Amino acid sequence: MIYAVGSDVHGNLAALLSFFAYLDDLKPDSVVILGDVVGYGPEPNECIEEIRKRDILVSAGNHDLAAIGESDVKKFNPFARRAIEWTKKVLSEENKFWLSAIPRIIRENDLIFLHGSLRNWASEYIFDEEQAEGSFCLLKEKALFVGHTHCPRIFIKKWDKIIKMNIPEGTEISLQYPTIINSGSIGQPRDRNPNPSFGLFDTEKGKFKLLRFSYEIGKTQALMREKRLPEYLIERLSEGK
Repeated sequence: MIYAVGSDVHGNLAALLSFFAYLDDLKPDSVVILGDVVGYGPEPNECIEEIRKRDILVSAGNHDLAAIGESDVKKFNPFARRAIEWTKKVLSEENKFWLSAIPRIIRENDLIFLHGSLRNWASEYIFDEEQAEGSFCLLKEKALFVGHTHCPRIFIKKWDKIIKMNIPEGTEISLQYPTIINSGSIGQPRDRNPNPSFGLFDTEKGKFKLLRFSYEIGKTQALMREKRLPEYLIERLSEGK
């Protein structure tokens, strides 16, 4: 079985539609989005509706919960807070209900899919080996797929050592040990590359591959300016940070 795994759409419809167009050629068996469908970007309702049209597995992220009042925004930076308050105002009641109903954690085929970490599924980042260790201590399955950091990265637990690696485009990795995989972000990459990233995982071969694609960044930026979202959030899209 082949999974296409993406994360952190953040209301960026142009990027999401480009992602789906890419998948039309790849034809994976299953598509998973690891949270934060909304937040930051200008088209939260449209992104939810495009996802709802398709047979896609979705786990909830911290921005999704904040947008429906189930998570405190006090820890958000001022730009994120301003964007989520705008998102809360424009979300339809139907889409708020959908966000409230999506699972926090998805388990299948000896894999776990979630937004943050096994210690805190919504809010903990896994940037380094110490943070990864917290989830490895709880991981019983072959692999854990996470989002939240917006940076493609992999952690491998090889006996008593954790190996951390950034994942360049096109990299293919065989999973031989317990592994944590972050395939980056669809809607707001932060690894200094503005092109979104996602991953393909083949359960039979035990192999993961990172892929990237382009989209009309200027289209999303123009809409963000039209909605008067923070300029910092607009500029970071073209800088990949």
